[in-house]
This record gives sequence, structure tokens and C-alpha cells, in this order.
Amino acid sequence: MATLSLDQVQSLTDELGELQAQLAAYDALTERRDTIRRALAEHCDALGDNETTLHGSHYTAVFSKPPLMREIKPEHLGEYLSVVGVDGLLKSCKVSTTSAAKLLSAIDQERLFTCAKGARRLKSVIERQPSTEQAALERFYSELSGLVGARPTGRPTSL
Repeated sequence: MATLSLDQVQSLTDELGELQAQLAAYDALTERRDTIRRALAEHCDALGDNETTLHGSHYTAVFSKPPLMREIKPEHLGEYLSVVGVDGLLKSCKVSTTSAAKLLSAIDQERLFTCAKGARRLKSVIERQPSTEQAALERFYSELSGLVGARPTGRPTSL
């Protein structure tokens, strides 16, 4: 077993403490991000079932359509088995009810499944670029502020 010097122990202990503090801050950031994402996803749900794009001043967030979550109604499991057979049941339960839905007609799906919307997935967050007009205005103000207080260069001209 390797023995560490006192300086190494102190340095590694301090580094460990710093890393622990950074990871604790990371956990708090992750929790806040998830809270915000859930709030925005609920807002998207209130707007409808389509993919939704939200704009901030600096970022754009795109939320997917909510997936359709299907389950076989427990009281209809026997009927489902008689409609699709044992092989169909095993195939559908092995992966998901998405596979099961392919084995049934629309009428059978409506009778045998319950449907609920699943959680939206955040598809992307993109940093927004200022509009052409906004960028031109910002350049103008930047150039203007550079002129204020600037000293004239060259020799003075006489009138």
C-alpha cells in the first residue's frame, strides 16, 4: 500500500472537499433544471398535443409531442389473449403495448386499452441569435459609445 506524504494528504483532502462541494452544487442545478423542465412541459400540455417551441430572450426550447402510453385493461387481459393468442401476448408484453396495438384493430384497441399521455421529452435547447435588426442596433450603440469620449486623431483642420 502506498503511503502519502503529509502535503499529498492535505492536497488530496482539500481537492476531495472541493469536488464534493462542486458535485453538491451540480445536484442542486440538476434539480432546478428538472423543476423548470416539468413546469414548461406542463405549459406545453396546456397548449395542445403538438411539438411545441418556446422562446426566451436568449434560448429556444423545443418539446416533443407527448407519447401515448397504453396499457391492457386488466379486466380485458383474457379477451386480449383470445384475440391475439399466446404468441401475440408474448410478443406484445416483451417489448411494449405499441407492439400489441399492431396486432389489434382500432376497435379492439379502444375496447382493450386505456390510454394516457406520457411525459414530454425535451428535444433541444438552442441559444438564440439576435435578430438582424437587433444586432444592427447593438452594433450602432456599441460604435456610438466608442465615439463618446474618444479623442480626435490627426491634425486639426482649419476652416
